[in-house]
Amino acid sequence: MNDVVLEVATLTKAFGGVNAISNLSFETRRGEILGVIGPNGSGKTTLFNVITGVLPASAGKVRFCGEAITGLSTDTISQRGLIRTFQSATVFKNETVYENIRRGSMFGCIGKPSWFFRPGVVANGKRTAKETVAELLEFSGLSDLATRIAGTLPYGKQKMLGVVIALARRPLQLLMDEPAAGLNPTETVAMGELVTQIRDKREIDVVLVEHDMKMVTAVCDRILALNYGKAIAIDIPERIVRHPEVIDAYLGVDHE
Repeated sequence: MNDVVLEVATLTKAFGGVNAISNLSFETRRGEILGVIGPNGSGKTTLFNVITGVLPASAGKVRFCGEAITGLSTDTISQRGLIRTFQSATVFKNETVYENIRRGSMFGCIGKPSWFFRPGVVANGKRTAKETVAELLEFSGLSDLATRIAGTLPYGKQKMLGVVIALARRPLQLLMDEPAAGLNPTETVAMGELVTQIRDKREIDVVLVEHDMKMVTAVCDRILALNYGKAIAIDIPERIVRHPEVIDAYLGVDHE
């Protein structure tokens, strides 16, 4: 059985002759939480944008579950089961928590609210959507907030809701772009626990871009360190935080 889920091969993305990603190759494994770290400008978010079809690759290939996805539209890639979340809380602020998750379940169009109202989209499967919402509310601990307007929630809960909307699409792999950004320490711990439960309880693989090293080392099985769009190292957390090039480029000091 092939345990490779996401395969990035010699991927390059150039902007005006400058490579934001340069000849990058790595694989993710089934059942794994892979962390991606690096200083600002190291290509982390660009990597997600190229993988998910937001930006075209300048060179290289991306394969997901054994199939080439390079050059496919964001819609098609998400339909294959590769879903992403965003740095900011991406929710329908004037709708209830319940309705936010329901929309994710019905259409799976994360991050572009206008997609929910495109001509030709048929809102079928209502019973399945209702069951999915109830299950995800319980899973995330948001059941007591189901009738709250999303925009009135604390920011940490809004970010958690954004993750749950993505889960409503039933991803095979979830790409999470800085889920702890803007969260306080307590919220960050809760988010880290949610990430772990996504893998352990829902059996969804995760690729996690994050600056909070305490969270990254706590939840990730391996970490990919980037600098100037290139891979410095990919290894288990204990080795990454002691890797000389990673320390020089990003950590600054050895984490004991």
